[in-house]
Amino acid sequence: MAINISDRFLEANTARQFGLKTLIRLAPVRRKLNPALRAVLPKRARASEAPCTVTDAFDAAADHYQKHRWAFVENIFEDDFHAALARNYPPRRFLQPVAGLTKSYDRVSITDRNRDTFTPFPELLALSDYLSAPAFEARVSRIGGQDGFRTSGHLHLTRSWPGTFMIPHQDSALESDGIAAHINAIFFVAGSGGDNSGGLTLARDNELRSVIFAPRNLTNTCLIYDIREPFFHGFNPIAAGKYRHAVIMNWQLKRETT
Repeated sequence: MAINISDRFLEANTARQFGLKTLIRLAPVRRKLNPALRAVLPKRARASEAPCTVTDAFDAAADHYQKHRWAFVENIFEDDFHAALARNYPPRRFLQPVAGLTKSYDRVSITDRNRDTFTPFPELLALSDYLSAPAFEARVSRIGGQDGFRTSGHLHLTRSWPGTFMIPHQDSALESDGIAAHINAIFFVAGSGGDNSGGLTLARDNELRSVIFAPRNLTNTCLIYDIREPFFHGFNPIAAGKYRHAVIMNWQLKRETT
């Protein structure tokens, strides 16, 4: 849950967002319409075109992550897998419609309950399984510098378009006494890149005035950061003609109890 947001930032970036506010009001209609659209415009299930592989560039980020509690990784996936993942990214009818201003884009998590819906997207299912497997949890633990990180939650898909944004915020996990560390990874599958393209920005404040890092390459890259650190994260409204497709996964290290 988003905490410590700036009402001033929210007002400044939504005052003229009439189209976005209309989409939010239409969210209940879109939620009912999407299953019908999926039935009328089905995606045929098929075999994955390439094995899912996260490259060694992920592991090479360990030193930077342990020093700064964040790292940016390029060429995160092998080329063949990334090409298939980007080419076969789900259309909006497979995601839940935008329903609020603070995270104003379409999104959905792949869970046991809806997994069959994503059968036409074998790369996403393979990625979900890969990132939650014990072998990858061990790689995350090496990034974090401590053993015991475990997958928390599910693979989360997002689609962003011009005008959509994420209000800079901290996560409620920051205030959890039972979590020692919480690594979040946002995998940028495809995006326009450059300024105001939806690159998740890390900042010291909740209006993105004091930026720590803002990714510009949003194709086959990954931003890793510790939610337990006092970073704010978010992005300004996406500029006209730009877009971002990204998936998110996170892992937690539970605090030992005596």
